Amino acid sequence: GWPTDTLCIDYYASKHEESSTGPRTPSRKEAPHTVLILFPGNPGQYDWYVQDLLELVKRLGRGYAARAVSHAGHSLSGNAGIVNVEEYARLNTNENADVSTPWTIRGQVLHKAAYMQQVITELDEVQLQWDTQTKDEEAEQSTYGRPCDLKSKSTSTTRLSSTTPRFIFMGHSFGCHVVQQLCILKPELLERTLGFLHLMPFIRMKADYFHQMKLNLGASSPSVLITLGTLLSRTYQALPKSWVDAFVKLNIHDDKTRDIAARLLRQPAFVRNFFTLGTEEIRDIPKDTDISTLGFLGKRRPIFMLFVGNDQWAPFFHMTEIARLQAKNILPPNIFMTYLPELRHDYVSHDGMSSTVVGWCLQCITSIAMEGSAMNTKLVNQGFSSNRSQKGRLRSKL
Repeated sequence: GWPTDTLCIDYYASKHEESSTGPRTPSRKEAPHTVLILFPGNPGQYDWYVQDLLELVKRLGRGYAARAVSHAGHSLSGNAGIVNVEEYARLNTNENADVSTPWTIRGQVLHKAAYMQQVITELDEVQLQWDTQTKDEEAEQSTYGRPCDLKSKSTSTTRLSSTTPRFIFMGHSFGCHVVQQLCILKPELLERTLGFLHLMPFIRMKADYFHQMKLNLGASSPSVLITLGTLLSRTYQALPKSWVDAFVKLNIHDDKTRDIAARLLRQPAFVRNFFTLGTEEIRDIPKDTDISTLGFLGKRRPIFMLFVGNDQWAPFFHMTEIARLQAKNILPPNIFMTYLPELRHDYVSHDGMSSTVVGWCLQCITSIAMEGSAMNTKLVNQGFSSNRSQKGRLRSKL
């Protein structure tokens, strides 16, 4: 019952789309065999990742699709922007608008479980429509005495219409923790999952001593952070938007990314949502490596993790400890880790970093796709070609 932003990226096909003279039938959404599911990190909007997901689906080609979802209660759509949680709950008592949903880890996990049920329902409907229309086209060709075009029914159509869509979960920062908890909570989702991509995984709350001391202090006094942050946000709200934009431009140069950050800074309700959830993450996410969760998931599906430089949320020593546990056979071997010190945790706000992350994701997805059925995955140093000839049109729906 909470305002949520969602993103769909799909290929659309038309029966006569390659014909310059024949009539065009309305385009239809293709039924994918693999769907990338992105859960964002804080502050909880998928908007930062849209171009990355578009690039991934373009380069992976037909048969792939992508979905993304914001944190519950962190929606930027609509005129109201980020909701006042307590006021929204009071006005929507009949919609199960419990304040624990946007303000707790468990609430966000349950929110993603409900979202995935909607995704599965939508994909089942697309699959049914695709199968029905494909059969109708074949029957029409047979009725008029025309042989079926075997070329048009090759790998793309046959594969898309005969498989149950599988998932590759992608998480960034806190989104990785949500992914893991969701697949523990919903084993039926794990059964449909081919693998996991963890970008800068915030799945353990242990930074270096200096940063951890500051984080613990903030987590112990969330009301102070909320009060100060709200005052600052109201100040930004009172200033001309061009001033706020100029301030944000000092650190974020990309126009779209900067616009998202400026909008958030000018919404006092966002501050409370951000710090209430964020301080619970600091208090409740495990301090040590979660051996039981990583072991359970890693034995069943490959997990690819990307660690970066100067990261207090997923520091280098988290990676070395996982490697140590693997060497002792405490954790399974198919947890694959990469360290790219030139990148940063907030890579989406830095020029040029997204292309490196997309390239890494392509390598991991390639490996999962090559050996997904056997689940015997090895990381390969080869991505999909970016200039592959693709038929069909790609659309994103926000």
